[in-house]
Amino acid sequence: MSTETINREQRSMFGRSLTMMDSVLVAIASAVARQAAGLLASGARSAAAALVKTVRERFADDPAATAALTAAAEDPQDEQLVERLAEAIDRAANEDPAFAHRVRTLWESARTEGTATDGGVVNQVSGHVHGNVVQARDIQGGITFGG
Repeated sequence: MSTETINREQRSMFGRSLTMMDSVLVAIASAVARQAAGLLASGARSAAAALVKTVRERFADDPAATAALTAAAEDPQDEQLVERLAEAIDRAANEDPAFAHRVRTLWESARTEGTATDGGVVNQVSGHVHGNVVQARDIQGGITFGG
């Protein structure tokens, strides 16, 4: 592979090559822009607020990145502005692995909080499960495994 090809290839904070904007990164940028604009539902505000704070702090010494955040927050429905913010977040994440980890962690929390509104339930199972797992909200009666 030539140096020119490598230089044209972008790397996502999620470790994938990008030729097109990563949809997860755009979703993160969109959530940051909407939270900064005060448009997120109450269920997602806590983690999203922490995500915005983390991004603002990281962008504090980068006028171009701060401008991307400000512009996206002023018009979070503008896809181009959100994509510019996503690119700024990605650049910062590639430069700072601790920031990348924090953004990923907060994004997972924001996604979970955002879906657990209006009486909803979020069930998460991670790691290796040996045995039975039930994910449910309201159970009337008992649960039996096996026979």
